Amino acid sequence: MKKSVLCTFVICLLGAFAVQAAPILAPPVAQCSTLGTGSPTNLTFAYTAWSSANFACEQQDKIYSNFAPGAIPTDTTLSIQLQPLGGADFHTVTFNGSFMANFLVSYDIAIDLIQSPMALITRVTGDLSNPSNLGTPSNLKTVFTEAGATVGSLTSVPGNPGSTIVTSATALHVTDQYTANGGAAVSLSNTFREDLNAVPEPLSYALVGGGFLFLASLRRIRRG
Repeated sequence: MKKSVLCTFVICLLGAFAVQAAPILAPPVAQCSTLGTGSPTNLTFAYTAWSSANFACEQQDKIYSNFAPGAIPTDTTLSIQLQPLGGADFHTVTFNGSFMANFLVSYDIAIDLIQSPMALITRVTGDLSNPSNLGTPSNLKTVFTEAGATVGSLTSVPGNPGSTIVTSATALHVTDQYTANGGAAVSLSNTFREDLNAVPEPLSYALVGGGFLFLASLRRIRRG
């Protein structure tokens, strides 16, 4: 009987971790540092690299993939930066160029749950730089779950990055819809806050439920 109870508890734990493993958007891929230029925490990629259909890379525990450049200028570079701060990591994705016309660009970002099984993306912020102060460019950022449900959106204009999108996810799909409005922005950015010791809800519920089941079974054994 004790073996049966233990097996039940272990199955609950394995099921919880299986739930956590599901959202990874891409299999293990090359390190970003082998595909871009710069330091491992501040990398730059030419348009021909990041816009290619098979481009995917991992920086620390972040997998970037499925970039769709749309009508973005073909000399646009991509930068991926990492800044640890306390118990969180801040990952910033920036498109740099001369944006004088409208475009839509999108990509996927996911946590490598093998490296960081307890991590979650909890905040998404934006930014838009227009040093010439010409026109009124804006960028509408929309964040989706892997299943396609909308998490939230924000609008960035020069001098006002917009509201923060609050989330609790291990994988996201991001779209940036840029509108020039007579301007010429030089960069648009997305920053993802990753909390490294967060406990994803499916896992925490499964652990708590499994613990109650284990304790209840032990009581039945003692009474018997």
